[in-house]
Amino acid sequence: MGFIPMIGTVLQLLGRLALIVWSGFACYGAAQGVHGLQDRPAIAVGVLTPVLALSLFVMVWGGGFIAVWALFAGGLHTLPEYFPR
Repeated sequence: MGFIPMIGTVLQLLGRLALIVWSGFACYGAAQGVHGLQDRPAIAVGVLTPVLALSLFVMVWGGGFIAVWALFAGGLHTLPEYFPR
């Protein structure tokens, strides 16, 4: 799918979004069925788990992006030059 320039990218993003939504429902079901939580705490688990996972992914990806960018830019000591006050 990644070989078709825009369609492949859109389909991959939609697939990942569907996976995130499904994992939220799975966490909700497990919180209710296995752990015996009531509706509100189970919904919180179903919503917060994918949100935390996405946040961690964004932080790691962003950190990796900054690290690679720093290698090409000449090191982290040059980073303040790109963001003047």
